Amino acid sequence: MLPVSAPPFPVAFEWGMSALLLAWIVAVVWALVRLKKTKHRRDPMGALGWAVVVLCLPVIGAICWFITDHAATQREREDTT
Repeated sequence: MLPVSAPPFPVAFEWGMSALLLAWIVAVVWALVRLKKTKHRRDPMGALGWAVVVLCLPVIGAICWFITDHAATQREREDTT
């Protein structure tokens, strides 16, 4: 009979990493959907550039997109009032 040993990674670590991976996937998908919806504000090459940034820089790209999109939305709201 083989001796029972502890798993190499605790179960909580695996759950935590799975949650982070899921959050990253949701953030990237959400950023790409928002990018598609705000296409009227951007030229096609700009949208393609942002899509590449979001996909190639997993966390930083999505965060940068959300920050710049939020700033652009705020500017549009201020211009209309």
